[in-house]
Amino acid sequence: RRFATFNYDLEIEKLLEDCDYPYDTLAADSKSSPFVKVQSRLGATGRAVSISPENASDLISLAALPSDDSESVFHVHGSIVRPADMVVTQNAYNALYLSKHPKREEFEDARMLLFGGNSILYIGVGMSEEDLLRPLRYLTAAAPDRPIYALFPAEASIK
Repeated sequence: RRFATFNYDLEIEKLLEDCDYPYDTLAADSKSSPFVKVQSRLGATGRAVSISPENASDLISLAALPSDDSESVFHVHGSIVRPADMVVTQNAYNALYLSKHPKREEFEDARMLLFGGNSILYIGVGMSEEDLLRPLRYLTAAAPDRPIYALFPAEASIK
């Protein structure tokens, strides 16, 4: 199972720990590394990665390559365990997606590969956010028959 999330929290890791991984392993405080890899009690391997332009190759690996890991969690905008890497402000977003930096093309290719080559399920995301709609528009234009799913909260009761 592979998860890519824009959330900074560790809820997916905590759920995996509740199921099979030792407590506080996938959700460990790993300020020294953007990458955590652990063994479950039943022998499966899981990893959690905080993505940045410096490790875009990990995002390519998630998107396109088979993995020996049973579970992988990728934080596309960073995670709480590495606050310095979190994309929280407009300036941080612009620096990551819009400014010219040596790894920008690799990072953009990795992101498009992730969106273009995998099933997508939007959960808890406002579908009015331009930054999420842009790749969605690109994907639906390039492959109009490709399924993309979104879960929305129920509307107020109908009278």
